[in-house]
Amino acid sequence: METPRRSGPIPVIQQLPVQQPQVDPNQERKERKINTLLSRFTEQGVYDENFAEYEESSCCICLEDFKTAVQGTVGITKVKRCGHMFHTACIKSWLTSSKTILTKDPRCPLCNLSIKEAG
Repeated sequence: METPRRSGPIPVIQQLPVQQPQVDPNQERKERKINTLLSRFTEQGVYDENFAEYEESSCCICLEDFKTAVQGTVGITKVKRCGHMFHTACIKSWLTSSKTILTKDPRCPLCNLSIKEAG
């Protein structure tokens, strides 16, 4: 069976205008709040047994193992108040997507304890 051939001019496809992605007007404000929060209430480091208080070996947000200094350096953030550790990129992402950053009481993703120190 033969495929019928089309006769006449080839139709012109119109190009649609490209839409720019919408930028969250509060994104810069959120990033400043997260950076301030992390600098005041967390410690930054590289994974090793001395940095881990609870012998964690993986990030509970992404479920990936923490890499040791021998395997390569990956930024680790430890919440001062509860001692739980996360990849720095993971905790930043979690706080950004979490509505708690816009409140006055952001919480640890693992134990739900307020990240801010009491007082």
